[in-house]
Amino acid sequence: MLLTPGGWRHKSLVHEIDPRHHLDASTGEIVEYNVAGEVVGNYGAIKERAPGMRLMPSNVVVPKDQIAPWGSGWITFGDWTNNSGHPVSLFVATWYVPPPPITHSGQTVFLFNGIQNSTMIYQPVLQWGVSAAGGGPHWSVASWYADGAGGVAHHSPLTPVHPGQKLVGVMALMNHVGNHFSYQCQFVGIPQSILTIHNVQQLTWLAITLEAYGITKKTDYPNAVDTPFQGIVVQTTDRRPPHPKWQAVDSVTSFGQHTLVVSDDYGDGIVIIFYV
Repeated sequence: MLLTPGGWRHKSLVHEIDPRHHLDASTGEIVEYNVAGEVVGNYGAIKERAPGMRLMPSNVVVPKDQIAPWGSGWITFGDWTNNSGHPVSLFVATWYVPPPPITHSGQTVFLFNGIQNSTMIYQPVLQWGVSAAGGGPHWSVASWYADGAGGVAHHSPLTPVHPGQKLVGVMALMNHVGNHFSYQCQFVGIPQSILTIHNVQQLTWLAITLEAYGITKKTDYPNAVDTPFQGIVVQTTDRRPPHPKWQAVDSVTSFGQHTLVVSDDYGDGIVIIFYV
C-alpha cells in the first residue's frame, strides 16, 4: 500500500505519467497515449459513483494502523461548488512553499488547489514527506488525477522545490464536446508537472486543501502559522464572471487548524490555511 492524495491504495493502482503524454477516458477506461498517438497504457474502467456528491474527502482511505493521533486525511479546506450551468474554464491559486516542519515523524503533508466530480479529483499538489510519487524530508510538487477508495491514481513526475518558492497551480479547460471535457493541470514554470486529461466528466467542485498523514505533534506541520492561497482566479465558459462563495470546513482542529476565507473575488480571491 502506498500513500497518495486521497489516502493509501495498492501500488498497482498508482501510475506515473510522462508530461508529454495524455490520459483519455472516452471509452470509459483510462488510456495513456504518447505524443505519436499510440496507446502506452490501459488503467482499466473508471469507477462510476452516484452523481451529486464530491469524491473527496469522504473517499479518503486510511488503514486503522495508519490513523494518526491528530487526524488523517483532509484536515481543513475551503470549497465551492460550480452550479452556474457553465463549466469551469480556469482555476488558479498562488502560494509560497512554507518552511519545513521542525520535527520529522514520517509525516506527509499535502497542500493544493483542486477540482473534482463524484468520480475523480484533479490537483497540482505540494508535498512534504513521502508519497507514492516518491519524496522524502523535503518539499516537492506533482500533479495528480486520482480516484478514491480502491481506484487508480495518476501523477506527473515529482519535482523538488524549496521554502519560499512561489507556486502557481493551474487547472485549465482545453475544450469540451458534449459531456466529454479535456483539461490540463500544472505548476507554472515547472514543465515536469504537466498532467493532461481528455474526454473526462465535467469537474465541478473546487477546493483549497490541507491534507496530512502521520501527524503526531504540532511541530510535524510546517514551521509557520499559516499558508495563504492568494490570487485565486475562477473563470467559467460564460463571459460573465462567476461569484464563488468559498465555504470553510475544519475537520481536525486539535492544534487550531482552520481555514479562513478572506476574499471571494473571482479574480483575486484569498483563502488561508492555518496550522495553529
